[in-house]
Parts: sequence; C-alpha cells; structure tokens
Amino acid sequence: MIKFRHCQKATKIGSLYGKPVKSACKDPIRSRLTLFQIFQRSTVFKKLFCILLLQSLINVGIAQTRITEDQIKAVYMFNFANFIEWPETAFKTAKSPILYCSIGNTAVSKNLDAAVSGEKISNRSLKHISLEPDSDPSACHILYLPDSYLDKNQSLLQKQMPSTLTVGDSYDFIKAGGMVGLVREKTKISLVINIKRTGETNFKLSSKILRLAKIWDE
Repeated sequence: MIKFRHCQKATKIGSLYGKPVKSACKDPIRSRLTLFQIFQRSTVFKKLFCILLLQSLINVGIAQTRITEDQIKAVYMFNFANFIEWPETAFKTAKSPILYCSIGNTAVSKNLDAAVSGEKISNRSLKHISLEPDSDPSACHILYLPDSYLDKNQSLLQKQMPSTLTVGDSYDFIKAGGMVGLVREKTKISLVINIKRTGETNFKLSSKILRLAKIWDE
C-alpha cells in the first residue's frame, strides 16, 4: 500500500464533488485518474488543488498508473490559464478566446484539445489549434512545442511574442529560451519555469504557480 500523504486535500476535493473520499486515500492511483476526469469542471480553487495533488501523486510512478504522461501535461497546460493574467491588448475583442496552440499533431495535443473543448476561464472560451511547424504562433496565448519539433523550431523561442507562454518537454527547451518545461524526471513530471523569459512578457504569472515550480534563472 502506498501512503497517500495528502488525504486531507483529497477529502476536501472529494466532498466538493460529492465523490467518495475514503477510496481516494486508500487508492491514490485510482484517485489520480478521478482527478483527471473531473478537473475540467473545477473552479480555480479546486484546480490548484488538482495540480498540487497531481504533483505529489506523480511520485507514485507514471508507469504504475492508468493516467498517461501526455494526459498529465494536458492537465497542467489547461490549468496554466487560470494562473496567468493577460492584458486586454492580448485579445482582439472582449469575447476573443484564450488560444492554446500546439506544434504538430502529438498525443499531448490531442489530450489538450479534449481538455479545453467547451470550457471557459475568466469568462473567455478556450480554443485549441494544431499548427504546422512553419506557422506564425504570435496570436497564441499558450504555445506547446514538443521536443520532437524543437531542433527545427528553436527560432520560435526567440521570436517577440509578448502575450505567448511557451511550453515544452525538457531542460533543452528551457535552455533554448522556452518559458515553461514539463520535464520528466524519473517517475514524475517537474514544472520548470524560466523566470527570465517570463519576465520579458506582458502577462503576469500568479505566485501560486511559481510556488509549485522549479525556478530556472540562468
């Protein structure tokens, strides 16, 4: 039996959803799947708990669970918009969506597309599009550049896109100028933030997300 160190947090989430809470404490692997299934209906407060729980539960080992690394990365990216404050100038109109973009058609891209479908954050609808590698991503608010496309698209990370949060898979992505890395380290996904690059944007990252991350400042 794997000890679930955050049963109190799981109990709070479970009670908010009307879910049985004892099973989450007894079976952390199953609770991870439950969190992935319900996070789309969460408030910002609950989503922060979902991220905290996912981060701690990932220590169980991705290979031991029914939730995939690609799903975990999609959960993180979906939630990023809850902790970013964009200026109004980042949107064409008051009704413009928060635009998620992915380079290429990857498993993460497919999971992200499913996650944002029909959802809203801060009264804005969410939209996901898959881009060709040579597309202009400057209109994107969150841009995912997988490692499989990194070598040929590093120039994107140097492009002036003040309203775009760039997200990738590795420390190589961070070193190349990416802003947020969802980095596989043994059996967990670590959140790594390039604080210098995010400081060059016109949006503001919440301190809540910064507290969850490893800060890269080189």
